[in-house]
Amino acid sequence: MSTSNTNMSCNWIILIFLHGILAVQSKKLIARAHFNSEDENQIKQKMTALTDTQSGHYENNFEYLSSLTELIVNRLSHKSISEKLSDIEKFQAYNNRRLDLEGQIENRVNRVNFEIESLPHGHTCKEFYMQQKSALESAYTRNNLVKQHILNENSNNCPSKNDFNGYNGHNNYNNEQNNNNNPRNDIIENIDSHINSALGHYQNNREYSERLNALYMAKQSHWRSSQLIHAVNKFHHFNTRRLDLEKQIESRERQIDFEMESLPHGHSCRKFYLHQKMTLERAYVMNNISKQNIVGKTRKNCPFKYDSNEHLSGSNGGNGQWPRWHVRPDRYNSFE
Repeated sequence: MSTSNTNMSCNWIILIFLHGILAVQSKKLIARAHFNSEDENQIKQKMTALTDTQSGHYENNFEYLSSLTELIVNRLSHKSISEKLSDIEKFQAYNNRRLDLEGQIENRVNRVNFEIESLPHGHTCKEFYMQQKSALESAYTRNNLVKQHILNENSNNCPSKNDFNGYNGHNNYNNEQNNNNNPRNDIIENIDSHINSALGHYQNNREYSERLNALYMAKQSHWRSSQLIHAVNKFHHFNTRRLDLEKQIESRERQIDFEMESLPHGHSCRKFYLHQKMTLERAYVMNNISKQNIVGKTRKNCPFKYDSNEHLSGSNGGNGQWPRWHVRPDRYNSFE
């Protein structure tokens, strides 16, 4: 056999060998693509199941709606499989915590109902437990942090249960009324001043309404003076904090207005500050915990640099391009 024939045979062998390798690799790639496609479909199905299965007190729950909306958006996005798995785990962790807290609230409400039914009419602890029940039931549609806070505040048993029997709570109240040195009238005046104050952004503020209602119920109750003082102090502490947070919001809004007035039209920082301002304005009617969170998130200034001597159409010759040191609007990142 000639040398040329030998070389040709070797070339054919090499070509056949390479073709075999390529065929195997191609099959692997096809199988992997099919596997990834199956994984993607399974993840989408799981996301769909999570969004379609709604349980617990989910209606009128803003935090739940926000988390659910985020999951729906992520399901339709072009995120990677690992990112979508992370989104699923994040939603499940939040939702499981929500349902667990709602279960704890239901258990506590059932216990409170039992205590109320077991007490005689006029007993001091009836009012105590009625206030707990009202607070607990209002927590169902709150965010998880507030749920936990309300649950912690309303998990104690009435401290007066062993001090009174039957109508003794009512009798003690009558004895206090007959005491010339009884401070109850002064306390009632203090309560009335809080009820009639109407300071700050109190309208449409659910937490304020609930706290004020609790104070009004205390006024109408047969509580002892010491208990009334505790109720007044509790409301005063809440309301002072509310007004202080609202002042911080107003102060930050003034700073944002100043920043926006100093920026040229079309500057990306205007969008940044407008987003902050809209978030701050919504915070006025939120509970104090949410107010504090939003105040903390909106303290930072716009990360985009701006030189007052340069404008969008100025130092760049009016070409409509952003200055080379400027972050383009499509790179805009929210402060949240």
